[in-house]
Amino acid sequence: MDGVALPELSGTPRPRAERSALVGRVLAGRYRLVAPIGVGASAQVYLADDVRLRRRVAVKVLHPALAGDPTFLRRFQAEAQSAAAMNHPNIVAVYDWGRDSGNGGVDDGPEAVPFLVTEYLDGGSLRGMLDGGDRLDGDAGERGPRPLTLSQTLLVGLQVCRGLHYAHSRGFVHRDIKPANLLFGDDNRLRIADFGLARALAEASWTEPEGVVLGTARYVSPEQAEGLPCDTRSDLYSLALVLVECVTGTVPHTGDTALATLAARAGRSVEADPAVFGPLAPLIEAAGRADPAERCTAAQLGSGLMGAAQQLTAPEPLPFVPVRAYVPPVEPGDGTQVAGPAAGPVLGGTPDPGPSVPGRSTGEPDLAAGAASGRVDVDLTTVAAGDPRTPSSAARPVFADAGAPSPAGAAGTPGGADTTGTAGTTGTEDAGTGRGRRGRTGRKGRRLPRVRTMLVSSLVVAAVAVLGLLGARLAGFGPLSGSLSDSLFGPPRHPVGDYVGLELDTVETELDASGFGWIVEVTDDRRDGVPAGTILAQDPAVGTRLVEGGVLRLVRSLGNTLVRVPDVAGRSFDEPEVRQAFSDVSVLIDRVDRPDETVAAGRIVSVERAGAEIEKFSRVQVVVSSGPPLRTLKDHSSGKSTPDAVKAELTAAGLVVVVVTEASEKVDKDKVIRTEPGAGTQVAKGSTVTVVVSSGPPLLTVPDVYGRRGRDAEDYLVSLGWRVTGIDGPSGGVVIGTDPDAGQQRPKGSPIRIITRSN
Repeated sequence: MDGVALPELSGTPRPRAERSALVGRVLAGRYRLVAPIGVGASAQVYLADDVRLRRRVAVKVLHPALAGDPTFLRRFQAEAQSAAAMNHPNIVAVYDWGRDSGNGGVDDGPEAVPFLVTEYLDGGSLRGMLDGGDRLDGDAGERGPRPLTLSQTLLVGLQVCRGLHYAHSRGFVHRDIKPANLLFGDDNRLRIADFGLARALAEASWTEPEGVVLGTARYVSPEQAEGLPCDTRSDLYSLALVLVECVTGTVPHTGDTALATLAARAGRSVEADPAVFGPLAPLIEAAGRADPAERCTAAQLGSGLMGAAQQLTAPEPLPFVPVRAYVPPVEPGDGTQVAGPAAGPVLGGTPDPGPSVPGRSTGEPDLAAGAASGRVDVDLTTVAAGDPRTPSSAARPVFADAGAPSPAGAAGTPGGADTTGTAGTTGTEDAGTGRGRRGRTGRKGRRLPRVRTMLVSSLVVAAVAVLGLLGARLAGFGPLSGSLSDSLFGPPRHPVGDYVGLELDTVETELDASGFGWIVEVTDDRRDGVPAGTILAQDPAVGTRLVEGGVLRLVRSLGNTLVRVPDVAGRSFDEPEVRQAFSDVSVLIDRVDRPDETVAAGRIVSVERAGAEIEKFSRVQVVVSSGPPLRTLKDHSSGKSTPDAVKAELTAAGLVVVVVTEASEKVDKDKVIRTEPGAGTQVAKGSTVTVVVSSGPPLLTVPDVYGRRGRDAEDYLVSLGWRVTGIDGPSGGVVIGTDPDAGQQRPKGSPIRIITRSN
């Protein structure tokens, strides 16, 4: 199942001391491991120096057994790259990933160790905050749970919602929301850690050492408990459990073992008493409903929390529990001299494990036991490469046996959780209380041999798992029964995921990576509102266990259903019936106004793809006539055009022509002088245009020059525009007449003769 895996029936535990021996090693020639700050079943977290960028980072070194799992490595690389692409203030930043074999550089060999590099956060985790109270309970001196106030819980939930909403909107599902994966930086801001890691580990073909169940069973959703695929709504259910624990200190629907917790969680909704949770009660129940379809989204929960904040007082500062570095002790007889507890571990004898820090994971070093237990707390701000307190590769850390599996399951950690939080915080929680437990000891306070304890406990856990699964199979129910029957009584089967709503390319890529060998048969159909290429339906249904090589049938959307485009050309666009015709078939209109010689203004000239079938909600162009186009008048002022030619041209353009004459000295008679309106003017079809035609030069009236001297009369007539052709008689004589006679009209420039007599 997503986020939860069954343990193998056999296996050899890997000593945890080997992981802490990595201190001082430089991974990929870049990340120098300074000190271990957290440990879990699948990885150990180190404070490290990025020697290239000169900054502090957190390095999660995964179990060496993962290096030989190609499925895990492929998924781990994809998830790390995807997580690194996320950029949100409430998500731990992923800087780098790689594999290192200890030769100072990257190595892809089978012995190379995978690692992940993230931002370093020293504000601790929500797990540490809930378990780090000042109150002491019990004679063992263990710290008791420290619930938060409603306002503080709201603050935590709101920041988680913001990070989840960002990730969910980009297709990411966390699958392992728990207090240990909710970290704080020195800015007091919450970040969500380990995006993608849970999925990569869930799809790996390995089993973690010591029979640990992957993920934290205490925080799984009902669908995860039933072995069904999980999606974004599973994260909301887990968050609801976290919010309940923040207020009450307990997690609902848990059992004494991981299997008991899974059984108790199936089909159970999270209940929140309004008397305890106040305005948070309906929000927690909305996120924690058993049916995923009924749960709210991260955005809806965040919005509800914002509204609930109006009913609560301002929160007190969160009780942060900063990360403390763990310096491994020096074993007796190694030749190392230590001045005292302040400088290092106490020599001689087997150190007493001391009280464990509540909430620590299986096998996690107790970072607060003090010098009396042979351990030293170091402020991380003082730890650096070359610090004399930094453990060498020869030093071997002492681990409490708190998490050694017991015959009842996994002592102290019924969920068998992967507790590796990012940036130095781990936190597997003990069922019901959220507190870790100390390991069993023999006489005189000495522990039972660790290897014997681990082997016996692993065998017991495996036997319990097999018996439980066989019982479920025989009874014909239980989410885990199918997996066991597949491995014992038939070919391998795998649960079918939920592919409805995904792109076909995405589904095919995911199936190729799964290695199930399923044959995909695709048929096409149409559904309104579903984009082309999206999966509409599948067979078998979600959760059905399909044999390897079986047939998975998918129905792919071709888009919206088809409709026929109405043909309404020639009708008025403003007719209600025309608009209704398009509305009835869900076709959208883009109106375009365009001149047309034959179609009256306001009527439809054409409809794009009229009569053809198109998808619903498509857009078509409807051309509406704006009337005939305007006519632009040409220039006829050159004096060369004839009236008949110009009239024929204008008439052909649909214009009305009127001809008038006008005297002109420049334009020859019977030639066009101009048009009115003038050249370049645009006029509508049917407009009147006047054509002005030259009637020749203007007419002059012969003046009366009787009694003037001949030469004086000549000069006068010439000044008026007459052309004097001669004087009949003495030029100095008196004018007695003209030819033509005075009073007659002739065109300007016409000839005239002057008649004179002697004095």
